[in-house]
Amino acid sequence: MRLIRFMTLILSILSVLIVHSQDPLYKIHEFKLNGSKTRITSVCIDSLGILWCGTEKGLFSFTGTEFIPYKWNDSLDNKIINTVHTDSKGRIWAGMKNGKLGMLTSKGIIWQKIDDNFGNSPVSDIEEDAAGSFLCSTEGGGLIYFSGDSSIRITTNHGLSDNYCYSILPLADGSVLTGTDQGINRIKFESGKWQVSVFSSEDGLPDNIVRHLSMDQNGLIWAGMQDKGFCRLEYINGSLRMAEQFNSWSYGQINFILPLSKSVWIGTEKKGIISADYSGGFSPLFEKDNNLKSMRAAFALRDHDNNIWTISGHRLVRTSGEIWQKLESDSELKIHSVHSILADSKGNVWFSPDQQLYKAWQVKPGKLSYKKYFITNKNKLTDIVSLYEDPYGMIWIGTLGEGVYILDPQTNKVIKLKDDIELNEGSILTINGKDNEVWIAGFGGILKLQIAFEKNSRKLNITYPDQSALETLKGDYIYYVFTDSKSKTWIGTDEKGLVQYSNGKLRFFNKEDGLPGNTIVSIDEDKNGKIWLACIDAGIASYDGNRFKIYSVRNGLSDINCSSILCDKNGKVIITHANGVDIFDTESETFQYYSSESGMGELNPDLNTVSHGHDGRVWIGTERGIFIFNTSVSTWKQTPVWIKSVSLFLQEIDFNSLNRFSHDQNNFTFEFGSVWYNDPGRIRFSYILEGYSEDWQESKDESASYPRLAPGKYTFKVRSSLNNHFHSSPEASYSFIITQPFWKQWWFRIIISLALALMIYKLIRRREQRLKREQKLAEERLQFRFDTLRNQVNPHFLFNSFNTLITVIEKNPGKAINYVENLSEFFRNIIAYKDKSTIPLTEELELLSNYLYLQKSRYGENLSLNIKVSEDEKNQILIPPLSLQMLAENALKHNAISHETPLKLEVEIENDFLIVKNNMNKKFGTEKSTGTGLQNIISRYKLLCGKDVMIRSDEKQFKVMLPVIRKNTV
Repeated sequence: MRLIRFMTLILSILSVLIVHSQDPLYKIHEFKLNGSKTRITSVCIDSLGILWCGTEKGLFSFTGTEFIPYKWNDSLDNKIINTVHTDSKGRIWAGMKNGKLGMLTSKGIIWQKIDDNFGNSPVSDIEEDAAGSFLCSTEGGGLIYFSGDSSIRITTNHGLSDNYCYSILPLADGSVLTGTDQGINRIKFESGKWQVSVFSSEDGLPDNIVRHLSMDQNGLIWAGMQDKGFCRLEYINGSLRMAEQFNSWSYGQINFILPLSKSVWIGTEKKGIISADYSGGFSPLFEKDNNLKSMRAAFALRDHDNNIWTISGHRLVRTSGEIWQKLESDSELKIHSVHSILADSKGNVWFSPDQQLYKAWQVKPGKLSYKKYFITNKNKLTDIVSLYEDPYGMIWIGTLGEGVYILDPQTNKVIKLKDDIELNEGSILTINGKDNEVWIAGFGGILKLQIAFEKNSRKLNITYPDQSALETLKGDYIYYVFTDSKSKTWIGTDEKGLVQYSNGKLRFFNKEDGLPGNTIVSIDEDKNGKIWLACIDAGIASYDGNRFKIYSVRNGLSDINCSSILCDKNGKVIITHANGVDIFDTESETFQYYSSESGMGELNPDLNTVSHGHDGRVWIGTERGIFIFNTSVSTWKQTPVWIKSVSLFLQEIDFNSLNRFSHDQNNFTFEFGSVWYNDPGRIRFSYILEGYSEDWQESKDESASYPRLAPGKYTFKVRSSLNNHFHSSPEASYSFIITQPFWKQWWFRIIISLALALMIYKLIRRREQRLKREQKLAEERLQFRFDTLRNQVNPHFLFNSFNTLITVIEKNPGKAINYVENLSEFFRNIIAYKDKSTIPLTEELELLSNYLYLQKSRYGENLSLNIKVSEDEKNQILIPPLSLQMLAENALKHNAISHETPLKLEVEIENDFLIVKNNMNKKFGTEKSTGTGLQNIISRYKLLCGKDVMIRSDEKQFKVMLPVIRKNTV
């Protein structure tokens, strides 16, 4: 097992090197509508954290994986949105290119009334002032101020320097600033009128065309301009004055300025996003991505998780902002497979990719300078796998097979420890310490040192105290050593568990003591004094001095094979593993995750390649380069959850106002949602319908259905989480009542009881007996009439069949035998159907075809049949037996049939009628008729379905319309 881990480390060192830059992590989402790229114009975040995108095709919400259109209740053809805004009440406003301003509701958009001559000036910005009133700027129509149901337009007639306004910045004193084509205007309603003052180039403004205004955390106002870059302004006692001007700008028009905690992001028209620090230095972001470095950065905002979103054409770009960055390198430095990393006390970062040692330090925003150190022989480079800074600023370097080196960064002098043979030739996996105590450990065991520093000579004196207590660990593999705030030293071993060294004594902990595993690779201490450790293939654990608490996959950990663990001052525990980084919050005991979906890719970090920076940032060395995690900017919020809709029998209802339903309104469907844009696929839901079930159900689906609910009180609750742990997750709920049917209401029962008391039992019994007798007699009469009508068929058809047979025998004796066989088959079918009220149409058509075959022996091709009924209809429709045969016989009886006057029969379905029709070739003489055929059919249909048979006749056509009887209606 030791050899396998050793070889894994060797192989990771021999990997190919890759270049990466110091940029935020990012992911690009392309917006396409019906396959066509559609431009996004603006974005906003609502109170739940949902991103809304204004586009040239309307408004869409973004779930992290798909864009969902907002349902307009307006037939407006022009749905080009210029800007969107979320107000303090969580309402979303849309400013249109055609000058309209609307507020979104669940029932559609409500347009604000604007009555003047500037109604079609595009809306450029929407803001809310200190009093909660709304203002919108327009391109050509000045500002519009909304108060209640009325609006006032502020233009050059009120003193505005120009009617082209691009940006609004509300101020705490109730006034607002707007950037125009003629400088910055301050507007405030005072003394019953609008007071306007102008700050322009005459007052020192570098450029009169001001495209965007924003305020940083220090209260300074940033102005982005058309040509002259940006400047900072102070606002004091109602007046603006120049605070700082930056003259070296060469990136063109500015579209937005977004102040962050340590920097300012500036969106340009053609040069992407520029990052500036508060001292005035700036540099481009995303220089390695051709799509982003020259994009039109039109708009940006920060979401609830401190991600920064920006838009460029049809692209929506999510970046990690200041939370995560990836270390930039110049063309001469190739960074990957970082085997050790150290952020020292002076702000430098030391790291070792591929048998090298580098120091990096920042020289301007986003730019680092590098220095390379040759620690071992240039001709025999050695892998550096551990780094440590002692209290005197000396850098201790642990190698793989060459022992320990010490570098003085001030003099660049390197010395090697040679006093101990195992150190001299050993593989040093960890160097750590506290104050003047240094611990060195690796494949050959562990060693404790004491150091003293001579400041003038910069000499480091090293002594070796008593090591007898550590002899037990001699020859063992030691992965990590850590000394806590109580000066207890914790030692992570291979297969021997966790060892505590205190007051010269060792104490061993293993799985029997509660450890998740016996191979400990990383150790740290949190702000509450708990010891945290990472195990190979066993997850992580905390130790409070009494017991171990284990966290594994079932507790929310992404990967049990952790590479390092580190605790920050904000109560977060950072865990690295092959697929990313897990951040554990010790207060809520919940995890957040950063992985390939966040823009990291597969990290595959070496053991303990993490380090605290002097500014609180965490540096993480991986196979893919160096990542920087800013814990002070990272927010910790549970994933929000909300109920999207409630449907009753699949019809959406207004659940905000409806919560009481009748007993037969009992089929409910709930749709719910949540967002976590860093990795939408991780979201899980847990829901329950109280009053129906006592158990929570877990699912990835965003809906739940409950059919046939009994009357009662119910509350639907739903929670969301990034894993299957919902103990601290927020809930969304909806309560409703399904009332009892009126016959179960108390008042109805009283009425019925009183009524029953007044009834006479005998009268009820007599009435019931009389009704039963009448019903039985009616059924008997109905059955008798039906049997009588059905039995009329047989002699009628027999009479005509024998007449036809006589004719066939006389005219064509050769066909007589075949005719008799068909006639015999026909009568067998009649016998089979004699007791049936109805048969399928397909069988009736077979009877008709058989009958016409017999008749064709007499008439030949002068008699034809055309059936226009589909196979499905044939099988679904029922018909009284021999009805079609009777109609065909009737047609033959009353029409002359010859070569000159052929008879054509047609059967078709039209308007829920089965239509049988024939052309009229009236005979000169009248053939004797029994008169029972048509009446028989009419009577049978009346009894079977209660509908009338319709007969239509003229000189050209005779048509009988039989009501369609379907199987499910009989």
